[in-house]
Amino acid sequence: MSRAEMISHVLDGAEPLTQRLPGPGEAGAVARWHSADGLGAVLFIRHRRDGMLAAELSLAVRDAAGKWRDLGLDSGANEYPDFFSQLRDPSDVVPLGVTETLVSEAEFRGGAATSVRFFEVWVGGAITSITCTTESTTTEQEISPLGVCLAGVVGEESATVHVRAEGETLHIMPMSASTVE
Repeated sequence: MSRAEMISHVLDGAEPLTQRLPGPGEAGAVARWHSADGLGAVLFIRHRRDGMLAAELSLAVRDAAGKWRDLGLDSGANEYPDFFSQLRDPSDVVPLGVTETLVSEAEFRGGAATSVRFFEVWVGGAITSITCTTESTTTEQEISPLGVCLAGVVGEESATVHVRAEGETLHIMPMSASTVE
């Protein structure tokens, strides 16, 4: 399966998110996110043969036919934090990274240049919900089977990520306004 097909399958839910750390030399989709207006993202973790983890965030847009199209806008990090091998408190939240980019695609908002930001976090098993709130919206974010979440914001306004366990807010993390011009 090609990379573009994998992204499409993960965003459509046809390919499940990985439930275990990929083995050495393997990669797996560990988190996904999509906006109501047709932008999507998939976070892949690759377990390098040298034992280090690497991450790659890929963006896609839903075209007029309803199919996801890979934008080829990938950002990645080598020596990604190994949050899998350490025992943590079930209510922990571990920031993994922040990604911001500018999207300018005809299928997304008519081609108008739009900022998109992601806050990548790992959460312990006690965490039951993560929301991302801006001045105008509050959106529930998906927590993957591995406890990884992509909290995403489209647009330039600042946002706040709220992490809850059984309705009680445990952590509040600010996402500053966009810095991409």
